[in-house]
Order: sequence, then C-alpha cells, then structure tokens
Amino acid sequence: MFVRVWTAALLTLSAFGAEDPHVSADKLREHVKYLASDRLEGRGVGAHGEKLATEYIAAQLKSAGVAPAGDNRSYFQRVPLVGTTVLPGATLAFQNTSLKFLTDYVGTALSQKEQNDFDAEAVFVGHGISAPEFGWDDYKGHDLHGKVVGFFTNELPSADPKFFGGPALTYYGRWTYKFEEAARRGAVAALILHTTPTAGYGWSVVRSSWGGENPQLALEPGQTGLKLAAWISEDAGRKLIAHTGKSLDQLLALANEKSFRPIPLGFHITGHIPVKLRKIASRNVAGRVDGSVQSQAVLFTAHWDHFGIGEAVNGDKIYNGAVD
Repeated sequence: MFVRVWTAALLTLSAFGAEDPHVSADKLREHVKYLASDRLEGRGVGAHGEKLATEYIAAQLKSAGVAPAGDNRSYFQRVPLVGTTVLPGATLAFQNTSLKFLTDYVGTALSQKEQNDFDAEAVFVGHGISAPEFGWDDYKGHDLHGKVVGFFTNELPSADPKFFGGPALTYYGRWTYKFEEAARRGAVAALILHTTPTAGYGWSVVRSSWGGENPQLALEPGQTGLKLAAWISEDAGRKLIAHTGKSLDQLLALANEKSFRPIPLGFHITGHIPVKLRKIASRNVAGRVDGSVQSQAVLFTAHWDHFGIGEAVNGDKIYNGAVD
C-alpha cells in the first residue's frame, strides 16, 4: 500500500490558536513559504526534509495550545515504511512491444521483494471496481489469479449523490483501491491506462509522482503484494488494447456501463521488475484538542510529505510542493 504521511489537526489549528478561530492569510502564507522552501528539500519521506517539516509542524501545534497525541505523549507517531525504487534493468513487454520506464510506464513492485518476474495473461477490467452497495461489479466472477489486469483510474460518471457520491470522488475511484482490489483477486500485476481526462492530470504528473522511490506501509507476515503496480501512457495504452479493435474512448464508454464484462486481451504480458528496498522510519504528527462531547471525535488531516529531490524540471531538482 502506498502511503501519505499525515499531520492530524494541522488544517484547523496550525494557522491560528486553539482558542482563536481566526484564519490569517499572512500566517498561512508564512507556513507554506517555509514548508515549501528549498531548505526542506521537497519534504521527501525518510529524508532530511522530513525531520525539519515534522519538527516545524509539531512546534506550531504546541504554540497553538494543542496537546500532543502521538506515541509516548509526544507529537510524533511512528510509521514503519518500505521504500521501493525500480532499478535500471526493469523490463515490461507484450506482443513484441517493449515499454520504456518513465516514457511508457511508471510504477513499482508492492511485493516488497527485490525480484519480481511474471509472464501472465492480460485482461481489461474496465474501472476495476466491485461495489455491491451500488450494484456494480466490473469483474463479474472472472478468475484473475495469476493474471495482469488493466483498468482506467477514477470511476464512472454520476450526478446522483447516492450513486458513487455523484460528482464527488469516492475511494473506489482511487488508484490505491484499484491496486488493492486487483491483489485481493489474485492478480500478479495491474496497469492503469492513463489518459488526461480520466486521471484529471497529464502524464508528466504521473511520471514525477511515480518515477522515483515509493514509500509503502510494511507488509504484515503472510501479506502479499502485486509484482507490479503501474501506470502506462496513453500511447502505450492504445497499443495494449489494439487487439480489441476499439479505441480508448470506446473502451471507456463500455466501462461506464453496468453490463460491462472483463475483456481478455488475447496475449501475455511479461515483466522483470527488480527493485531496491529501503527500510524507512517515518512519522506522523498528531495533536489533540479536547471538546465537550467525550463520546465523539473529529479528525482533520493533511499530508506533510512531497516528492523530495528527483529528476530536474526546468533545471530544478527540488520538488517544493507549494501548490499540491
């Protein structure tokens, strides 16, 4: 599972005192200016910027009169992670088509093993969603054990708030859910077919987000993960579904119908995904303000982390994350 490292109560309490609910634009700007400064080196998880960012946030909570809610009466909660970085020897191919990392696909292994090899049948599964409460099932009982699944990100369009939250995005639309569901169904790998309209952002965003080290919650004993969880570019996606005789738009239209059934693509996808593993001792920042109703709690969260230092964009290697 991919993670964001969180700060509890930051959104409402770090910009103003716990007793004074006045939001100051200048104060918010001051926080962003520091947290997104080059000094914090993009707030990479497990990097020097993490220490600076979390210490700063804890200090702000303390100065606002917010009590600590972390481990051992501190503001910090321990989060053990595993960082995975795809090594240069990685390969992904189908039907005499070899995909190039960063250009055609990005992703990582969720198995938390150094070597991840597969040669498996490819199946397109629409949005990759099974939501019984909405009477929706893209899988229709199709056996996916040992297979590679492909799907779109996001979820089907809806204007009804009682059906997939209407225009709001539910967890079913998140790539995290889709990878988790693919693993639960026994798939060995999963590929998101990227398009800017379905994702809501371009390939450059996907590439910068997934092209480096990816932090994951450490697997519990007995847990397994996908040998590859990846996004493929729109051009690569067209090649992947060419055998169906349909365009990406036509497949999306099919996927938006309740009657959709999985479509075997008629070939195997092979992958060799070696990764470098790194144990990361990360942490959340947590604060608590006691209210008058002791039987209820309201949790506010925001993530403090960003992508750290990576491939240069316009000559700048620090991903500051001021507008995120």
